[in-house]
This record gives sequence, C-alpha cells and structure tokens, in this order.
Amino acid sequence: MTFKERFQARECSFNMIEDWIELWHTWDIKMALPAFLGLSEEEYGVLLVEGYDALARRLNTDAETHYMAVHLEWEDLENQLNELIRSLLSAAYTVHMKRSDFYYWDIVLHKNGEISEKDSEYICERLDLRDISTDHFLYSDSIDQNQACGLLEKLFGREIVSSHADDEGVWFFHKPLYASSRSWVAQHVGRFEQRLNMEIGNRHYPATTAETAAHQLYGFVTALKELGMVREHEYPITLDHFTKRPNSQPDQANS
Repeated sequence: MTFKERFQARECSFNMIEDWIELWHTWDIKMALPAFLGLSEEEYGVLLVEGYDALARRLNTDAETHYMAVHLEWEDLENQLNELIRSLLSAAYTVHMKRSDFYYWDIVLHKNGEISEKDSEYICERLDLRDISTDHFLYSDSIDQNQACGLLEKLFGREIVSSHADDEGVWFFHKPLYASSRSWVAQHVGRFEQRLNMEIGNRHYPATTAETAAHQLYGFVTALKELGMVREHEYPITLDHFTKRPNSQPDQANS
C-alpha cells in the first residue's frame, strides 16, 4: 500500500509522510516520488506549492478523520471511575455520577473525612483535572465533564474530544491513536520519562538504574511508533539518556 492508501485507511498518521519521503531518498527507489506516495499530479502539486497542511486537508476531503465513540451506562461508568480513583488516590475516596442538564454531567467526589487544602491540591494533580483551582475541593465536591478530561483520558487511554450524557449513560468521543495530537503524545512521553527519572536511585525501585530506565523509555517510544503516534526520528533515546540530563540525579528524598 502507498502512503496515501494507508493514511486514508487510517493505518498511519499524516506525519508519517516525512518518513516515507526520507525512505524514498535513502533507498534510491526506482519510481517517481508521487507514485511512491500514491499521490496524483494535482495532489503532489499541492504538496510542493502549499505544503503539508494543505495536502493533509486535501486527502481528508475524501477520508475525514472520524472520531470514535464509546458509550458507558451510568452504573458501569461509576464503577470504572471508582476503581480508577481508588488506584490514583486511596480507598478513602469514592465518586458518583450526576447528570446536571441536557447532555452535561458531573462527577461528585467524596472522601471519608474532611478534605484539606493539601488534599485538594493532591487530588487535582493525581486526577489530572483541567481548568480548576488547586483549592477547588475546599468549597465544591463536583468535577464537570470538561475539568475531568484528563481523568477520562486515564480511563480510556485515548485523547478525549468531548462527552455527552443521555438517559442511559455518557457518550465519549475520542481520537483514534494515529490521530493523537503531538502535545498529547508529548505529555505521555514526558510523564513516563519523569516517572522513570524518579525511580532512579530510589530505594523502593532497586532494579531501576539509569541504563534500565533508558531501555524502558526506548521501548515505550518504540511502541508509540508502532501505533503511528510518533514519527521515526522523534524522541531519540540513547543509553546515557538519563545520566546526561541535569535532573537525572536522585534528590535526597529518593535516597
């Protein structure tokens, strides 16, 4: 299959076109570049004159990037979120769902005991809540559907675009993995890298060294490449990845 066929079949992201072009140069392929990419003369002209973004829009005319939808019934959603929140916070926390109006909905958070200012800040950080003040839970127990996007992305492992409630539950609309935004991918790579950096030198993770951490990060990035989420030459990882970084040395709390 050509690049165009794979892209329109949603088997790779548009960003992969740069890798195809590089392969064409590297392998000295005996066919014209437009034919190798599967582009018509007109489409190739768009690439040359108007650039990558214009070609992406052109190819998407006949193959729009469709968002994927998942529907969870209220009880199922509540059960799954309770399990996730217990793993992220503790067994002291529970949630229930509340439909607020039309397709709007909220998550209501409860804790056994009062929530302190420190608790509130910790909740916001651990649940990856968005557009919310760190003292939010001192005066409210509700998380609206927009504030909960980061938490929902933890639940589904996908980039959430929007969600809409109905009588039976909630529809979640997310991007397929190949269409994930660069910032969303970078956020996940950064978090994994940060976690590995924290484990190095930590007595609770004796098997994690700078070298084993580099291997793990390399494997993670490679998996993202296989899913079409990362381009071939993005995120180069070498064995000295963590030792050459200024923040790679464990702090005193980790020793």
